Amino acid sequence: MITRYSKNRRLYDRASNRPTNLDELAVRISKGEDVQVFEDGTRDITAEVYLEILRHRVRTGLEPGNSQAIQQFVKATLGGGGLGGFACR
Repeated sequence: MITRYSKNRRLYDRASNRPTNLDELAVRISKGEDVQVFEDGTRDITAEVYLEILRHRVRTGLEPGNSQAIQQFVKATLGGGGLGGFACR
């Protein structure tokens, strides 16, 4: 589980007891790891952080990934059903 502290907005990996960043999370996600992010350990902000990763990749000139998978993600989150059934591989 990853925690983002609202006070300083930093990401912290509770499993390894160390700070992390969007690039490290992107690598973990690309390897198939299920990454969940909570703000202050309570509010689930996983979808928000995934979108931050995509924005970061676009800003830095990196390929944002498979546009079809991004489209599925957006449809799943806007459909009111949350991310249930969404799989990006």
